[in-house]
Amino acid sequence: MPKLRGITVAVGDWYARTLEICLIRNMRHLTECLVVTSPQDEAVQAVVAKVPGAKALVTDAFTRHGARFNKGLALEEGFAAMGRHGLILIHDADILLPDSIPFDRLKPDTIHGARRRILEDPSQWHPGFTWERCNPHRDGGPVGFFQLFDGDDPGLASKPYWYDPSFAHAGGGDAYFITHWPKHKQAILPIDVLHLGPADSHWFGCDEASKDMMARFVTDNGWSKAASKFTSEQVARAGVVVHRVVVPGYEPSTYELPFVARTIAARTPPALPTPPG
Repeated sequence: MPKLRGITVAVGDWYARTLEICLIRNMRHLTECLVVTSPQDEAVQAVVAKVPGAKALVTDAFTRHGARFNKGLALEEGFAAMGRHGLILIHDADILLPDSIPFDRLKPDTIHGARRRILEDPSQWHPGFTWERCNPHRDGGPVGFFQLFDGDDPGLASKPYWYDPSFAHAGGGDAYFITHWPKHKQAILPIDVLHLGPADSHWFGCDEASKDMMARFVTDNGWSKAASKFTSEQVARAGVVVHRVVVPGYEPSTYELPFVARTIAARTPPALPTPPG
């Protein structure tokens, strides 16, 4: 088995609980794992302290510069701490890896994703749980719950950053990361991972106010599949939703989430024709 290092983010009681299930079991595939968390998350830090090979990076990057949950900036600090080299697996703290990973299927200069099955209620999980009971989830490529790549990939060397740190939530950074590879260098491994909890729900955090913000964000931007998970009451309760922030030292990218870009385009009035002469 090649040397594979992991990095994940865990903030909030919800992710302390899923991390307690996932981290120790996922370590069988990893030589080390960096868990990026916040100063307030003592429960997460306690979980990490009990797992050999795991280490916590405690940072306030998530909420700097007016962000609610800037996963991109937090991961950038994580990459700097662990070193941008060798095989790296970015994965979510609520993801259980399968018994084996087909390392012989890895392709050079390629980002690798996986399929996932969703267990909406993590309390139903137990060590003998049969994954086939959970429906497969359709994803658009190697998205952030599982991104396996080579940190020495020449295509990454010229990038000012790997994850876009201008998104004020957990969405966007992973989608931007995928664009570092052309389509023919984006592959899905023939494996399933198990996602403990709902998908596309906790971009702003896992407390009720954060879920309300997610409800408003996906509703206002026409992402109907994600919006169907929430109620009109949640949308109405939501506070001000901050989508992008300016982070000193990082030049903003021009990347935008496709569903947000469509909304912006639909709301932009067409340009007036240039008068003759």
